[in-house]
Amino acid sequence: MWDAPALPPAPEDAFVFGEPFDPNRLPYRVDLPRTLRRATHRFFEERDPDRPVGVTLAKVIGVVVVLVGIAMVTFGMIAALGVWTIRAVLG
Repeated sequence: MWDAPALPPAPEDAFVFGEPFDPNRLPYRVDLPRTLRRATHRFFEERDPDRPVGVTLAKVIGVVVVLVGIAMVTFGMIAALGVWTIRAVLG
């Protein structure tokens, strides 16, 4: 144990823990365009090619607005629960 060789010095221009980051050592590669296509495949399945892109864009914006609304309602409920808890504890 005490006779182990020293670690190679870290590069001077990088702050690293242990070894520098090497993307080739990742266990799998993420293909972002393919992942997005697979995630939205069913959503755009019914799209008519004759319709303008604006209709598709409106669908995307509608989904984003709904998701943001759900998140805001959830955060509001958590905040109200927090206020209720603090008022119950403090009396």
